[in-house]
Amino acid sequence: MNANDERVPEIRAGMVGFGMIFDETYRPVFESERPLLFGDESDYFRNMLTPVLKAAGYSVTTVAGAEDAVRLIKNGQQFDVIVTDIDMPGMNGFDLAQTVHG
Repeated sequence: MNANDERVPEIRAGMVGFGMIFDETYRPVFESERPLLFGDESDYFRNMLTPVLKAAGYSVTTVAGAEDAVRLIKNGQQFDVIVTDIDMPGMNGFDLAQTVHG
């Protein structure tokens, strides 16, 4: 092993990407999972992106529409982050943001 090989784990242990710190196995390091609400009417996008968001360290709750998101929030669930499609049937993403923020 040369000098460069010995330094690689040290460099990896402090890697930062997309606002995340990774350990030497390239797993994100978090004190705890942050609650995230992900809303999209498409099963395809919910199924594709949920594992990515979980791998990024979020505790993901998915909903198929904005009305479901509003219902969860009104029932007391709290989320650090809300990711939503803009073009959803019924209440769109802009209306959801206004309702949640408002």
